[in-house]
Amino acid sequence: MQKNKVKKYLDTYKYGGIIELINRILNKLKIGFKFKTQIDRKKDFFLNKVITLSNSKVMAGPYKGTEFMVKSHWGSYDMSSKLIGSYERHVQDKIIEIKNQKEFETIVNIGAGEGYHIISLIKNNHFNHGIAFEIDRESQKLFKNNLTLNNIEKKINLYGEANLESIKNISIENYKKTLFLIDIEGGEFNLLNEDFFKYFKESYFIVELHDFMIKDHIKIKRFHDIVNNYFNTELIKNNSINLFEIEELNLVSDNVRMLGLSENRPTKMNWLFMEPK
Repeated sequence: MQKNKVKKYLDTYKYGGIIELINRILNKLKIGFKFKTQIDRKKDFFLNKVITLSNSKVMAGPYKGTEFMVKSHWGSYDMSSKLIGSYERHVQDKIIEIKNQKEFETIVNIGAGEGYHIISLIKNNHFNHGIAFEIDRESQKLFKNNLTLNNIEKKINLYGEANLESIKNISIENYKKTLFLIDIEGGEFNLLNEDFFKYFKESYFIVELHDFMIKDHIKIKRFHDIVNNYFNTELIKNNSINLFEIEELNLVSDNVRMLGLSENRPTKMNWLFMEPK
């Protein structure tokens, strides 16, 4: 066990140098500070270019034209991809595809963050009405500011913690015309239980799966067993990003461009689309 820990720290030093090693130690000690690496500085350089070009509005894709404060609960390192329009683009495209097929009216976004998905979807008239849940106070403030920037304060209702009772208490006219978009960092395995799906079995779901955060493999299996009882499922494939979609960025080197479009994820993420049986 001790040898494995030492190896991890040595590997960190080998690929990231002394700064990455120090940052890993600071993170282990739960110190809320990190030194900027060379990669961080290149991402900052790219983000500043994107902010200038975009005027803080999404530049391409289904969310084009939506305006955002250049700040995020998770930090600013995913803002480049958000403003370019490539952020979770496979999820964006899937939402639009099934919305056009099913003619959804309402979107319920649990784990809405600063509102990137739901605000963009409402702003671009893909849905009539939005319901958002976000428990983080700082993200709630950003969400409200982004609502105001896009002049859609009356079209989305923002709430705090999401659980079965809090969602049931909200008036949703037609569950068959409702899409749930859920990204709650592993909390999906607690929230989405048998009782939840019994109540919302006529709705549609797109859920980001955080299996790697859950050590209890029985809990993960139980989740998928319950899902398969009520829904037909499809894993949403993460298609490759178009690095050259924004012509104004063509003079930026490939290395900087790829770093700038990184969504800063710890591993490959999977999204599950669930359609009622």
